[in-house]
Amino acid sequence: MSPASPTRALRETRREKGDREPHLRVVDAPASPTRQRVIVSVVLTLCFGVLLTAVAFHVHLATGQRHIDQLNRHAQASQETYDRLRLQVDQLSAPERIVARAHALGMVDAQNPTWLAPAGPALSSGGTADDPTMRGYLDVKPYLRNVP
Repeated sequence: MSPASPTRALRETRREKGDREPHLRVVDAPASPTRQRVIVSVVLTLCFGVLLTAVAFHVHLATGQRHIDQLNRHAQASQETYDRLRLQVDQLSAPERIVARAHALGMVDAQNPTWLAPAGPALSSGGTADDPTMRGYLDVKPYLRNVP
C-alpha cells in the first residue's frame, strides 16, 4: 500500500519512529495592517509632540537666561561707572585739593580769621514748641510734634 499524499507519508513515518504529532493551536487573526499603521502613527506623533514641547521649553529658558545675563552685565557696568564717579567726586572734593586749587587761583590764607557767632540764645538740639522756628516746623509737620 503506497501512501496517497506526501502529508500522509510524513505522518506514517513519524508514527514508525515514535514521534508524536506536533501540538497545534488556534490563534487569532493578525491585526489588520491599517490598524497597526494608525497605532504607530499616533505613538510617533505623541513622541514628536513631547520632543517639540521640550525643545520649545528649553528655548524659552535659554532666552530668559540670556536676558538675565544682559541685565547683570548692565548692572555691573553701571556699578563700575558709579564707583569711578564716586572716586572722582571724593578726589575733587578733598580739602587738600581745594586749598591747592585756591592757591593756584591766587587766593591766600587769611592771617587773622574772624569767626562770627549767632546773636541770641542758641537752639537746643531738639528745639521747643515755643521757638518760632520750631512752631513753623510743627505747623508743617504736625506728626513730629512728640518726637524729640
